[in-house]
Amino acid sequence: MGRIVYDDSTGTVVMTDTPEKIKEMEEIIRHEELPTIVRLPAVSSEVFDLEYAAADKVSEKISPALTKDLGKFWDITTDMAIKLVPGGHPHHAAAEAAANAAIAGNVNPADVASIMVSAAKYRTLPGPVHPTDLIGVAHSPAYFLAAAVADRGYGWIHASPAKVADPVIGQLIDKVAVDPNPQPYPDRFPHHHGATVTITLKDGRQFSDHVDFPRGSGPRGIEWADVDSKYRTLVPLCKLAPEKIEASLEVVHEFETVKTMSELTSLLS
Repeated sequence: MGRIVYDDSTGTVVMTDTPEKIKEMEEIIRHEELPTIVRLPAVSSEVFDLEYAAADKVSEKISPALTKDLGKFWDITTDMAIKLVPGGHPHHAAAEAAANAAIAGNVNPADVASIMVSAAKYRTLPGPVHPTDLIGVAHSPAYFLAAAVADRGYGWIHASPAKVADPVIGQLIDKVAVDPNPQPYPDRFPHHHGATVTITLKDGRQFSDHVDFPRGSGPRGIEWADVDSKYRTLVPLCKLAPEKIEASLEVVHEFETVKTMSELTSLLS
């Protein structure tokens, strides 16, 4: 019986079986293969045809070397940590850079000629250009950038229907462009690097800012003030009584001392 191991991040498929079966599977792959985005640099591979040893026994010897330190570091602590604004976390750094540039230039949205985002991960901007609902907002970096420039900040208010339909944000979205020649990343971890945003005004002045890691990311650290702000902004949407919001937040602060989950859940209804 053969074995197939695949890795989505590198687009690699490793097959172990008899030569006849390998040939069959190669035919299937040739028919199914489609062009994909290259996410990581090319890696070299070498295939060994085993004449005497059993593949599973060889795997037992090799696996410890391949999985050394697996689980020692986790992206949840080195990268994301906590979301402090709505939408896809990979775009939060760009939104923060846009807001910083708008603040630095005291930018009036009516004076904006263009908003240029530069990052190796952006060749085009994914998601809907003009989102119409929360799902669209979550996947639209163009909206993140325009909203951040319009309001000199990007936050939970920008998930509201009123902001999604804001004509000022809509007009700025049409001025968002992607740098066709961004600086290459210094390593193979694109999620470790943010974006540079440059706002060009109609009078020719430019204001730029670069953010590698957004607020709420592991490298920047997490402040209780940010957690409290998010909690007090979103939990009221559940119609929870104000006194329960504060009491439950206090339990969250002291969660390490909680004996049973009911201490928290009893306050959430």
